[in-house]
Amino acid sequence: MALPPAAAPPPAGAATALATPAPPHRLTPRPPDQHADELYARGKAAEAQGDISGARRFYAAAAARGHAAAARDLGRMYDPAVLDRITVGGIDPNPALARQWYQRAAELGDPDAKPLLQALMTTTR
Repeated sequence: MALPPAAAPPPAGAATALATPAPPHRLTPRPPDQHADELYARGKAAEAQGDISGARRFYAAAAARGHAAAARDLGRMYDPAVLDRITVGGIDPNPALARQWYQRAAELGDPDAKPLLQALMTTTR
C-alpha cells in the first residue's frame, strides 16, 4: 500500500491555518482531589458564617479543580433567588454567572444543578 505524497511546505510569508482548533474555554472535567474537597469545606464554612464573598472564592477554587458541588454552590452564590433568601444586602446577584456555574456543575455530574438552572431560567426571563 503506497503512502500519499507529502504536502509541500507553504511558500515563505504565506499565512497558514492552524490544524487544531483553539482549546475550549471551559476546564476539562476531572475527579476532584483532596485539596478541592478542603476548599469546598472552607466555602461551606464561609457561607454558614454569612461570608458570601469568601464562599465564592473557595467554591471557585474548588470548582476549578473539578468539584461539581462547588460549581453548583458557586452558582447559588450568584443566583438572585438564593441570595434574596440568605443575605442581608450588599451582595449583588449575577444571573449570567449563576447560569454558567450551574451549567458547569451539570457538566461535572452534579444531579442538583439542572433543576437549579431550570428554575433560574424561569425566573430571569
